[in-house]
Amino acid sequence: MDILWIILLIVGCAIIFSIFLSIATFSNEKFLQEYEKYNNMFSSNDINILDFIHNLNHNHFNGSLKIKQVEQDTDNFYAPKAKVIGLSKKTLTSNSLASFAIVAHEVGHALQDREGSKLKTLNFLRRFGSLIGFLFLPTILTAIILLFFGEIYFSIAIILFCSAGAIFLLAVLIKAVTISIEKDASKKGLELLKNILSPKEVSECKKLLNSARLTYWGDLFRLLLSWTFLTKKTIMFRK
Repeated sequence: MDILWIILLIVGCAIIFSIFLSIATFSNEKFLQEYEKYNNMFSSNDINILDFIHNLNHNHFNGSLKIKQVEQDTDNFYAPKAKVIGLSKKTLTSNSLASFAIVAHEVGHALQDREGSKLKTLNFLRRFGSLIGFLFLPTILTAIILLFFGEIYFSIAIILFCSAGAIFLLAVLIKAVTISIEKDASKKGLELLKNILSPKEVSECKKLLNSARLTYWGDLFRLLLSWTFLTKKTIMFRK
């Protein structure tokens, strides 16, 4: 019986590892496929995407948000400090479901910024992480070297290993918090879309936003599985 449980445990761990590795490897590719799909599906509503943006800005922010055009189609963003929403030319000029979903999601971030300090806290943690993140590898290498100099440096090596572990855990925490914030922004965005799109169209937009959020899970899993060298590299702390 003990051997059976050990086998089941090994199989279960292998399955979980495979799922994590699959998400880490293919989540970005999956999102791009979904993006192209919904970029070719258009709203049955006559509202123009620019009118949608203008109405949201006027109704929820008294016109205080600034809109900036960005180069890459998937580089859309919201900058809390400047109150700027960055949208690609394709997003700004198309009435596709992808455009409505992206705009609503970024406005969802703006609503988060207006309602609380979630984004400010996350940005602070990212800036702090970027300051100490470059110490991660030097700290580990120094600790390993000190292990060869006898017991006198053993305690220092342990402290350095713990410090590197703390930096790594901070990176994991930030990525986990980012996933939560992205989920909440999508939820807020979908509520905005319910006012102009049909239930089916809102459902399709939700699928795209879920696919986008999966890329953040992929980023987290790439970090957790970085020791395996089976996934692409990820940046520990993004600004």
